[in-house]
Amino acid sequence: MRRVSWSSECGLSRNISRTGEAPKDTTFKIIRMDARPGGPYRFNMKGVNGTDHWSQGIYREIVAPERLVFTTVWTDAEGNPTSPHTLVTLTFDEYEGKTKLTLHQTGLESVTSRDSHREGYLSTLERLEAYLAAL
Repeated sequence: MRRVSWSSECGLSRNISRTGEAPKDTTFKIIRMDARPGGPYRFNMKGVNGTDHWSQGIYREIVAPERLVFTTVWTDAEGNPTSPHTLVTLTFDEYEGKTKLTLHQTGLESVTSRDSHREGYLSTLERLEAYLAAL
């Protein structure tokens, strides 16, 4: 199961576009995604109210099917940072025949920011879980 989860998580450009794997009530558009160590990514999320949320970063480490590490920063539409850079680490472990995903993010600027990110990640992961269950 870990390999299926890894393929879905790291095949983001294909799967997000096809299944809408982004927070609930959000559309997601990949601007650039070069999924290799040192490769950049940039995306846009548009909320139900029409608000644009831009993010970009660099993939630091990709160890299939175990670990994905990348930087991320919120930006304006031109790519200028509007928040501190953070580091996200995803680990994928076998657990009772399923995949246990652990997400750790460092560098968030406040408890409010942490809680907002947590809400967005949980919504996204719930949608990913539903997608994987349907495979």
